Amino acid sequence: MQTAESDFINWVEVAASDDARLWRIVKPRAPISRFFRENLEGSQTIRYSENNARYLRLRIQETARQFPVTSVDVYSSPGVEKELLPAGGVPLMAMLLPDSAGPPSQTQWTVDLGSSTIPVAEVHFGTTQPEFYRAVRILTSVDAKEWQSAGGGEIYRYSVGGKIEESLLVRCYEIWGARYWRVEVLNGNDAPLTAVRLSLALASRFVLFKPKPQRAYRLIYGNARATAPQYDLARTLRVQPNEEMQHPSLGVEEPTSNFADPRPFTERHPNLLWFAVGIAVVLLGYAALRALRSPDSPAQP
Repeated sequence: MQTAESDFINWVEVAASDDARLWRIVKPRAPISRFFRENLEGSQTIRYSENNARYLRLRIQETARQFPVTSVDVYSSPGVEKELLPAGGVPLMAMLLPDSAGPPSQTQWTVDLGSSTIPVAEVHFGTTQPEFYRAVRILTSVDAKEWQSAGGGEIYRYSVGGKIEESLLVRCYEIWGARYWRVEVLNGNDAPLTAVRLSLALASRFVLFKPKPQRAYRLIYGNARATAPQYDLARTLRVQPNEEMQHPSLGVEEPTSNFADPRPFTERHPNLLWFAVGIAVVLLGYAALRALRSPDSPAQP
């Protein structure tokens, strides 16, 4: 749904009909939002149960005035033939308590990953709050001083017809080189969420290929300078619904014996450069001291 509104939280009802007379509700309550003042786009996408009705109707629950809508786009959602990966990311850190110090209008976490090479992909939340809707902002930093945006979203929980609707996951940009992460839940004038926790997760990685009989394969990893290969298999490989997938287990991990580090000698031995600079400074200082101590040559008549 497209709208010119900049800051809002509203609820939308979606109904479907075959003749535009008799309507059946396919989504009784779904949130839409935008937070331009916080530099967050929010979400104006509404998901509802699949159906083949000809007509769809959206009702935006705004009682103060008519909510402005520029356009509405409807997308089909083809069924997934085969689930290749389990839902969710790979857990990185368990549930963490929020920072003790922070602005009263937000709940925040500051996490030191201890490394700048860990690609965080998802932020998971946990809370005992029965109903809520909050915007989430995600920031990263290399030194815990200057912060830059790494994404954002919203988390919510509400009850419709005795059924709980919730979303406690926010995906972020896959940032490399950031050691520190800050996650902020924007409370506005509401009280902070009760017993709120946070955890981080990595994106799931998998290798999909068709092995040949009587062949052995090795998975080599760890080269930070390796570039992504270009194979037509990425565009031609398809898994049929009746095709069985094998999930072979990996053998014992072992270092690559013939690996040659492609980095220059000075990058592979960074301390050597500083050692050479130190020796040069000492020699220059010694030469300057000798020059100061040597007597002046006698003047010529």
